[in-house]
Amino acid sequence: DGAAADFSSLVEQGGPLAVRGLDGLGLVARDAGKAADAEACFRRALEREPNDVGARVNLGVALTDQGKLKDAIRELEAATRASPQTARAWQA
Repeated sequence: DGAAADFSSLVEQGGPLAVRGLDGLGLVARDAGKAADAEACFRRALEREPNDVGARVNLGVALTDQGKLKDAIRELEAATRASPQTARAWQA
C-alpha cells in the first residue's frame, strides 16, 4: 500500500516526523481491521512523543475496537485533559 510505504519511510527517517509516520501506520492498520497492530503503532508513537494528543486518541479508539474499554477510557480521558479544546478527543 502506498500510504503505508510513505509512513514507513517517515519512521525510518527518524526525527519529529517519525511520530506522524507511526500514527499513520496505525491508522492504516486500523482501517485494515488490525486493531492490535494499530495499538502497537500508536503506543510506539507515544513512546517518542508522550504528549501527542492525536496518537493518544487513536490509541483509545484502537483499544475500543479490541474491547479493552477500561484502557480506552483511560487514554481518552488523558487526551481530553491534555487538550480539552480538541474536539476529536471528546468525540472518540
